[in-house]
Amino acid sequence: MVQKWLQTNSEIQNITVCFQEGGISREDVDNLRNRLVCSLHKCKDLKMMLNDYCFVDFKRRVAKSMKSIQLETLPPTNATARQHSYRVYHQIAQWKDITLSPH
Repeated sequence: MVQKWLQTNSEIQNITVCFQEGGISREDVDNLRNRLVCSLHKCKDLKMMLNDYCFVDFKRRVAKSMKSIQLETLPPTNATARQHSYRVYHQIAQWKDITLSPH
């Protein structure tokens, strides 16, 4: 099911191609990360900051549910997503023998 969704989602495919090709700036990684997380969590407003969206999503879930909210199902905070996307980009560059600038 997830594999089919990934194969049919052109936004996700475009983002993964950018990561695989390498040679993108930290700002590009940040922009791609925001697009990816919004796409994965079905965020309608791509300009909304991740922290804001996480809070909005949390409030929506609390209003709809009588059970406790599973925090691991919420979107990541901006800081968490930023560090994770840098690690992913660095790992892909290592696999492809791409030398990255330290800046």
